[in-house]
Amino acid sequence: MLVLFCLPIASLMGCASVPLTTADIDYFQPPIVATVAPERPITNYSLYNNTIKVNLAPMRPIIPAYNNKGNLLASWTPHPQGIANRPTVVIVHGGHGLIPGDFATAVWARDQLGANTLVLDSYWSRGQNENWVTYSRLGANARTLDAIAAGKDTATPPGRCPTRVFSDATAWTHYPEATHGWDASNRGAHTPSVDGECGKALNVLNHFAVCRSDAATNDMHAKLTSSPPSVDDCRLRGKDGDSYGAQAKAA
Repeated sequence: MLVLFCLPIASLMGCASVPLTTADIDYFQPPIVATVAPERPITNYSLYNNTIKVNLAPMRPIIPAYNNKGNLLASWTPHPQGIANRPTVVIVHGGHGLIPGDFATAVWARDQLGANTLVLDSYWSRGQNENWVTYSRLGANARTLDAIAAGKDTATPPGRCPTRVFSDATAWTHYPEATHGWDASNRGAHTPSVDGECGKALNVLNHFAVCRSDAATNDMHAKLTSSPPSVDDCRLRGKDGDSYGAQAKAA
């Protein structure tokens, strides 16, 4: 899971700056073939319970893809008190696809950071649930292009964001055991998690347990709330509304 307070246009091919050709973009943007999210995604969790039941918007095809060939599914939830003058948190998934913990993070960001939230999908729109097979077209490059596409309407230009915004997001993604589910919402965004409860890794190629840790989760949340993104960092200006796009232009 990756949490972005504003979206840097980073190199997609490692540390070196490598310009992308049209062919590269088409390769890393497989065709969009679906406009409806599965009711029971991977691990058979309830998408309804992790969106509508916790007052997040349902997944809809609302984000124009980077190559402008169709729309990606996303849950765009303006803050109940209005879009304007508050941060927008964009949540994207890893190779496992969207899981309940991603939606739980959106609920936390809305309630504790006072943020608008966008939960972005890269797989369901393209007829896939996960990406555990190495070197497929839906690896990190594809998901980065999707994040950039979402940032076209949500993100303040990176040059106008202070360094700590990026360092906070980086700290989240590199927190100890982050990829092992330290912040896993192991019973869904709609149900309190159980500290210490373990399950199997979603990636069938890995054989470690994924265990909920309230202490680790609370520690990372405390780090973020100690210096939350403000309207002077990466703000979104717009009118109140529940639609994404025209009413949600970047500052």
